[in-house]
Amino acid sequence: MVGSLVRSAVPFAALIVSIAACGGESSGASSGPAGEGKPASGTDPGTQPAPTPPPDPGKVSTTYPAFTPDLPLVMNNGGSVLANPVLVTVTWPGDTNADKFEAFADQIGASHYWSAVVSEYGVGPAKSSADTHVRMKDGLGASILAADVEKIITTNLSAMPAVWPAPTDDTIYTLYLPSTTKVFEQAGDADDDCAQGAGGYHASVMWNGKSIVYAVILQCPGFTVNDSTLSASHEWDEASVDPHVTDGTPGYVGLDDKHLAYDLMVQNQDETGDMCEFDADQELSGQADLPFTVQRQWSNKSAKAGHAPCVPAPSAAYFNVVPLQAPKDTVTYDFTALDPSYGAVKGVEYKLAVGAEVTLPIGIYSDGPTEAISVVASELVMDATGNAVPVGGGKDVKLTLDRASGKNGEKLYLTVKRTAKSSMDSHLILIDAKIGAVTRTFPIIVGDADALSKVMSDSGPAMMHARTTRTHASRHAR
Repeated sequence: MVGSLVRSAVPFAALIVSIAACGGESSGASSGPAGEGKPASGTDPGTQPAPTPPPDPGKVSTTYPAFTPDLPLVMNNGGSVLANPVLVTVTWPGDTNADKFEAFADQIGASHYWSAVVSEYGVGPAKSSADTHVRMKDGLGASILAADVEKIITTNLSAMPAVWPAPTDDTIYTLYLPSTTKVFEQAGDADDDCAQGAGGYHASVMWNGKSIVYAVILQCPGFTVNDSTLSASHEWDEASVDPHVTDGTPGYVGLDDKHLAYDLMVQNQDETGDMCEFDADQELSGQADLPFTVQRQWSNKSAKAGHAPCVPAPSAAYFNVVPLQAPKDTVTYDFTALDPSYGAVKGVEYKLAVGAEVTLPIGIYSDGPTEAISVVASELVMDATGNAVPVGGGKDVKLTLDRASGKNGEKLYLTVKRTAKSSMDSHLILIDAKIGAVTRTFPIIVGDADALSKVMSDSGPAMMHARTTRTHASRHAR
């Protein structure tokens, strides 16, 4: 993630509450047959209408994938990337993992893994050597603020004689903070970054007129070396393709407008590493040329081709589901109350008034042979404690699938009936594809694009942490 939880500062529940459509244009959705219970005009009442043909179920295909799915793309905003990242590893006294962290940086740049996750974005091999290993002599206190991290960086870059290697246009200073030091975003915060589930973050700071790129890796209670290298791989990837996050033009970050539902599902964590940290198989280890645990990262190229979007791809065939009928109703969501940096965000949804229903064809695909793929649908809602939880079959919408499973090339039909207005004007629906313990998800938004309501409940602003100048962080579910 970028910065230190800039985008992760907004709890997912608050984001879902804020889905209030502020307007748009609509192709409309039927609210039921006109003149229900009466014969259509011009029809002989004694003539029985022809039976409605069953929906096309598709057919199992040996072309993999059977069709090209419409997956989100991480957008190029025009900012620079790092051509050949220089990894500077900074550790503190007493860190028994320092040797391993330095070895990790030395080996990752020439690995197959590194090329797989960054080359399509214009980033080349990373560099690290004994000259870029820094072991601090003085320890850190029991707690520091995020702003103190930047002071550590600028102070050591200004030291005479030089303590740290001088920055180049490609340098990433990587600070492995001691396990005994807690990092708080702001003074007075009740929870430190570890308590909020963070594993690290990346950001940039100005020094002597130059943008300095850095990553912070946390060693939280219970973390192993694998947890730290997982976080570091996440941050190095993101810092390479979106380096100047707080003082320059963004690089690869954010999703295309038509996939706002996906952005909400991943909690607005929309850099290349963020997009894959929700996957059950995000971790990769046991590589011959990189004996460390790393995280798979989002590939626009692989996503476009209908293959596993998180690379390097697992050995098993990738599978998922996508709607075959794209939403056409353009809406604008106003997230200003959550975070002024968000503002108005464009997106698309399936327009659906209360009491209306729509049936959507759902395509099943895989990039290789698989067993039957189970499909279920749920609505993401807030529980009594303010957490976003999926409700199978829906809460304020009724979700019905015409069949429970299928294979590559087959279709299911999801009928969504909006049964209540609820406290928001739109609903986030999760369509899950499952084989065994592996679940893939594609989200959609349904609602009333013409409805106007408060952007969020009065309690909404209190639900978010006041972080408007930082970006996101890698997280660990523990």
